[in-house]
Amino acid sequence: MSELQWNGDQIANKINTAAQRGVRLAGEHLRTVSVNRAPVETGNLRNSAAVEPSEGKAVQVWFRTRYAMKQHEELGYQHKDGQAKYLESAMTSERSKLRAIIAQQLKGGL
Repeated sequence: MSELQWNGDQIANKINTAAQRGVRLAGEHLRTVSVNRAPVETGNLRNSAAVEPSEGKAVQVWFRTRYAMKQHEELGYQHKDGQAKYLESAMTSERSKLRAIIAQQLKGGL
């Protein structure tokens, strides 16, 4: 006689852990790409980039200087190095990569 046991809680925990790890790694990737696109004069803006946990299985990627939002949104600024919309453009161009990072963690987590 064979017995099959289903341990749904253990599987759910593994999935949640893998998903959280995937989202964190995807956030780190997004941070890296957006830092490389951020305008640089002194380096403070680029050095202020952060990835922090948010509610549920989410992270926030943001720049912690007072002027980060203005630099991001002001399309009229001329930058020798970097661009406006540095975070938004990274999110758009890296969308497939971000999904792949999360999927890879989910596949490996089970």
